[in-house]
Amino acid sequence: LPPRGSPDVASAAAALAKLTSVLPAALADVVAGDAAELLGALWARTGYPRFIVRVELLRGDTCKKWHHDRNIARCLVTYVGPGTLCAHERGVARDDHGCVMSVREDAAVQMVVGDVLLLKGALWEGSRGLGTAHRSPIIGPIHACEDHRLMLKVDVCEGV
Repeated sequence: LPPRGSPDVASAAAALAKLTSVLPAALADVVAGDAAELLGALWARTGYPRFIVRVELLRGDTCKKWHHDRNIARCLVTYVGPGTLCAHERGVARDDHGCVMSVREDAAVQMVVGDVLLLKGALWEGSRGLGTAHRSPIIGPIHACEDHRLMLKVDVCEGV
């Protein structure tokens, strides 16, 4: 597969086969099916033809601060471990630049295994620079944590 940021692209089928080749067969089929469905839905909704697809094994607190992404959109599916938290906008306090300062506890929703989370980024058309507030679950410091999360991430990218 081409390296991240490369102008070269891979076919979706080739990329999914390579990504899932390290997973047990039953899980690989599920992840590949989910990724294919998400790619089709994101393309149909956004019209963007380019995506970054990753399967990540995460350990510990990787993104524990509430934030929004400066991208068009990202879809997340958790297969192992606790899911990502996102917040209803009504409970999000932002600074003058749209950065997330805090989130009221009653506005937070945690995804569970198998949920699909679409995070609109700051570059989503009509978002006014206010991407969806989200964070990783608190599961422990990276250097000492034994808990893992297995996730599928599909990012919508600009470019042709």
